[in-house]
This record gives sequence, structure tokens and C-alpha cells, in this order.
Amino acid sequence: MRIRVIAQSPEDFNAWLRRQQQPASPPSAVQAMKGAGLFMEKNCVNCHSINGLVTRGHVAPDLTHVASRETLAAGTLPNTPANLSRWLKNPQAVKKGVNMPRLGLSDEQIKYLAAYLEGLK
Repeated sequence: MRIRVIAQSPEDFNAWLRRQQQPASPPSAVQAMKGAGLFMEKNCVNCHSINGLVTRGHVAPDLTHVASRETLAAGTLPNTPANLSRWLKNPQAVKKGVNMPRLGLSDEQIKYLAAYLEGLK
């Protein structure tokens, strides 16, 4: 895992913290809404949590504001739509030994799920 340290004033840090504690905004675009449905249907909620959704996940990263992050996969990838799609397609190919399983998603499902996750800022 790569760790990046960002020095901020207490005021800036507290403002960031308040934003991070806010629930996720519900999707409004059709593809993102389909992705939100897949997030529930594919049981992503069993491992991941999203503030504002009924989730049970506490063993994988909280995804409430995943789109606001600069990196994915514990700091190993820049957080871009292409990298997010690569990750969703086959996490093991991106980061060997990762606990996230390959979900067997179709390209269309990946497009919808990525649209949903990219909206979580």
C-alpha cells in the first residue's frame, strides 16, 4: 500500500473531513442509476459501505466519495475512468493478491457500475 501525506491547515482539514462525512449523492444519470442497482445486486454492499445506503460492508474500502480520491487500489493507480473500469473487470490483473474477487461483470455492467462510482464525489 502506498501512503501519501498531505499537509493542510486545521481549517482546510476540518472542511475536508466535513465533506467526507456527508452521505453520497444519489445518482441522476440513467447509466449511474443502473450502476447503483448493480452495486446492490452484485452484493458489493457485503464488503463495501457507502454512507447513505443500507450496507453491511466493513471489510473493504468505504466508497462514499471514491470519485474524489486521486488514486485507486491502495494508491497504486491514478483514479481515472479507464483505471476504474480495468479494476472492476479484473482486480487481480491490476494488483496481485488483492482481496477483491473478479466479479465476472460484462463490459456493459462495468460501464454502468463505473458511471455510478464516478459520481460518488
